[in-house]
Amino acid sequence: MKQRILSKLRLWACVLPALVFAVPAISLPARAEESPVPAIQKMIRYYRYYQEDAGEEIQELLEQIAAIDPEQGDLWEAVMANWSYCNDELEVPYDVLPDGLAQDDSLCIVVLGYALNGDGTMRPELIQRLQVALASAQKYPNAYVAVTGGGTAAYSDITEAEAMANWLEDNGVARERLILETESLSTTYNAVNTYAMLVRDYPSVKGIAVISSDYHVPWGYVLFQTVCEYTRVYGETVIPVVGCAANKTETTMDTMGYQVSGICTITGIPTPTGGKPSG
Repeated sequence: MKQRILSKLRLWACVLPALVFAVPAISLPARAEESPVPAIQKMIRYYRYYQEDAGEEIQELLEQIAAIDPEQGDLWEAVMANWSYCNDELEVPYDVLPDGLAQDDSLCIVVLGYALNGDGTMRPELIQRLQVALASAQKYPNAYVAVTGGGTAAYSDITEAEAMANWLEDNGVARERLILETESLSTTYNAVNTYAMLVRDYPSVKGIAVISSDYHVPWGYVLFQTVCEYTRVYGETVIPVVGCAANKTETTMDTMGYQVSGICTITGIPTPTGGKPSG
């Protein structure tokens, strides 16, 4: 959208001098194109604070967005449907991925990282995620396994992805199956960077299965699928999320704010402020 606006501004910059020269008494300022961003931000605020109770308001805003910019309307209809699904309907199986996923290398199992101890060793929760990943890799022996996470150890250069890959290899997962994303320091960039690697280097991959802790899976799922929907609208390669699994924890965590931040980062929308919307 930004490129379209810039192109129109450049066109007016060329045309206006000629018009003014021909008809000195007339000034024709460029008319700014209406932006869907305020409606998108308001819709995000509605979902953040009211979720399914704001269904009517969200639908009205989706219609406004589509009328202003059909591509953004297409994108946000898909993003909102996925967001609602992940927080309201998604069933997260424990311990291993569910049956029915692809049995070849079109499947990539993605294990989300977790901060390392200062000396570079893994915390118990990350090992528990890897145990779910190992069981899933054994169930789907032809799938790739992507491990994602950067350097979070205060006194070691090892990354989360490297520590995870070493553990999986030590437990029988062949190194050639492993994909290491070693740069990200957040769930958002777990999704963005891993997706980009799959598109660039692994053309056989057609589906992603997300593995993390139970409270984290919906958050990770929604961000990976948001990247997929953005790519569907503005790109060519589509790799949807096709499954998930989790290790069980006792953690309760409100991740809605993190989901908002991640979705906005992926879609290029400034994170909305202002608290609960009204009216």
